Amino acid sequence: MTNAEHYQAEQLPCAQHQGKITTRYDDIEMKQDVTYQDNETHDAPMGPTLRELTFRPGDGEISRYPGLEAQNKTELQFLVACSLIYLDGSHWVQFGLHGDRISLQAAKGDSNASKYWKPHLNCTLSAPSNEEDGNLAILSFGILLMETEAGRVAPRTETGGSSHYNAHSLRSILKKILEEWVGEVEDSYRSIANACLHFPDGLEIFYDPLIDGGIRRTGAIYKNIVAPLFRLVTQKFSNSLHRMNGFPPSAKNYSAFKNDTPPLSRPATNTAFFDGSEPTSTTLQQRKRAEVFMDKLQASADYIQNVTESSNISESYDWRLQKIRIAILDTGIDTTNDILIKTAIEEGDRIKECCGFVNNFDSLPDPLDYEDFYGHGTHVTRLILNAAPSAEIFIAKISNDRTIEPQNLHRIARAITWAIQKKVDIISMSYGINALDEAIDKAIETAIENKISIFAAAANGGGNELRVYPAKRGDGVLAIHASDGMGNDGGISPTPMKNRDNFSTLGIAVPSKWSKEAIAISGTSFATPIAASLAANMLELARCKFDLSEHQQNMLRKYNGVRQILQLMAGKGIQPRGGYDYIVPEINSMLEYKFHLLIHEMF
Repeated sequence: MTNAEHYQAEQLPCAQHQGKITTRYDDIEMKQDVTYQDNETHDAPMGPTLRELTFRPGDGEISRYPGLEAQNKTELQFLVACSLIYLDGSHWVQFGLHGDRISLQAAKGDSNASKYWKPHLNCTLSAPSNEEDGNLAILSFGILLMETEAGRVAPRTETGGSSHYNAHSLRSILKKILEEWVGEVEDSYRSIANACLHFPDGLEIFYDPLIDGGIRRTGAIYKNIVAPLFRLVTQKFSNSLHRMNGFPPSAKNYSAFKNDTPPLSRPATNTAFFDGSEPTSTTLQQRKRAEVFMDKLQASADYIQNVTESSNISESYDWRLQKIRIAILDTGIDTTNDILIKTAIEEGDRIKECCGFVNNFDSLPDPLDYEDFYGHGTHVTRLILNAAPSAEIFIAKISNDRTIEPQNLHRIARAITWAIQKKVDIISMSYGINALDEAIDKAIETAIENKISIFAAAANGGGNELRVYPAKRGDGVLAIHASDGMGNDGGISPTPMKNRDNFSTLGIAVPSKWSKEAIAISGTSFATPIAASLAANMLELARCKFDLSEHQQNMLRKYNGVRQILQLMAGKGIQPRGGYDYIVPEINSMLEYKFHLLIHEMF
């Protein structure tokens, strides 16, 4: 879909011919039934109705039309839902959105899968009746969604055409089929239909500080109906996002659906940003050095996986039975195009849980919203999946694109709280904020108190920029800088700080994939998950091979314990490399021996 400006109603000239007037909202069209002044018939060719295309014929009936393909049906549901945003309260939908009133016309000369993307709503512009409830269109859409998913028509309680139904009768119908069609309609669709049924309640609690009263209802429609349906269609069908030209729109008058193109430069306000998601220009030498590093990293991963698989921990040591858990707070994951991630989800033993926080501060986490539209979170997750083969991963989506505006920083704090509830050991935060945020800082403090180590990207501005928050927080947060594959300064990290840890690892020309394309990415954002993975591997090594008490294990997993592990991997006692404490990617029997000695020193 395009920006809201493109949805402005454009009424075609019809001064002399009051016929089938078409008002177009991009890919959504509505037709008005009126009569020509000269009494001639000028019917536009109409296609099948939505009911004819999606509902199963009854006994003895034969459908004249082939059914809609699953993707077309789901995309069509979404397009009809979009009409609620722009037509709610208008004459166009005063009688609701019913399957027998929505017709579909194939695009001229177009025989591909999107040929039914031209829904038309047959309606009248006569004065509406005194409807006591302004939610008739929303209720009817809830019924339509259930009907198109179940493939059958909901039993009506009244006689007459669909235009005869009032909000009370539609509410009764929707409530009845929500209760009776449990096995026929997926829970995700039933949840949206239930939001239609209880829309007044959703509207009452809806809040967005940037939305004034005039468009508050529109924001609630978007949040409770349109956005969840958009997530469903893009999660089910990977190419739908492209086919709809990147909806949700960036509508300057509707901050509820704000998803603006990220600025070219870093914002001056206290905005969170994710750097380095785009492919970077790298030299052949940088790429070769990165490949050498990744080979060593893979060898370390294999070493740890063998340790895990060969371990035989007694159940009497129950504190050692739980594998290391890593929470990734980022832009989500690509669950369709990325085979590595898709497999990890399907197998269920690597990516344990996903949740979305791209909603209001008083909203519950959305377990369906974790699809990555930007790529940053996918890169981070791929690195951890490959580098930490025994770790259990928890995905917290906190953004759809490169930035999180100041009013939405609550997403980060809520995601940290969620990670604490999941009893993770490590939180990976590959982004920065220009200044301390109190809610986030309190959440970080709580995480530290719960023995969680936090890894954060230092920044990508080189000597022109200091560390960003939370990397600059110091106590409790491990700041990670970017090196090339040989441990040399990558040229993008902030200047090393005196009397502080300046950990670095590979962050230049890191190999990754996005939309099935192999790319090279650079940034402290990608050094961070590598460092977190190496720390997780060392903790896994201790869990499986060292006879630690519960207290010793807890102390090792706290910030100071993990900090000493990274110092060991960076060559404790040697001169920093270019001012940075370079974390080597090799975990082997020699490092295991040194680690064992370190633990004896600690305890």
